[in-house]
Amino acid sequence: MKSRLEKLFSDESKWNLAIILAGTNDLAFERDYKKICDALLEVHQTAWKHSCYTISMTVPESDDANENKQCITRRNSVNDYIRSEIGNRNEYPYAFAVFDLNVKVPYNNFKHNYLTKDDVWSFGDFHFAPQGYQLIGRLLFQDCIKPFLESQSKSNISSSAAT
Repeated sequence: MKSRLEKLFSDESKWNLAIILAGTNDLAFERDYKKICDALLEVHQTAWKHSCYTISMTVPESDDANENKQCITRRNSVNDYIRSEIGNRNEYPYAFAVFDLNVKVPYNNFKHNYLTKDDVWSFGDFHFAPQGYQLIGRLLFQDCIKPFLESQSKSNISSSAAT
């Protein structure tokens, strides 16, 4: 993922926000959680070195009946790392927000006004279906992207007033 992100930053475009959801497949393939955490931080650092803010998304739940306890423990450890380390704005000023996908769109206790669990999940209940990604997009906009845009707008107004 880091190399793909580097390629995006290599063109002349100026990116100011990256939304990063990673680690799900690594957990499924039983990769060590410390290696996953190191890789996640590296991806974020790639964006930060280009003055790009990041929104980090936690790894979502999946069907716990089909997950072993080790996988659940590793997922929880990765998510704790995302919340406490990658989301630490004091240490990483370009870490704009953490979107807690694990909490916002839970698999095991999913409740929604008009969507069912089958509408939201696909691929063996490990990845999202199109309607699931639409739901995530709406929640992500409301909780993170809109505040980001508002903060950038205020920043631009402050910069203009200073000159």
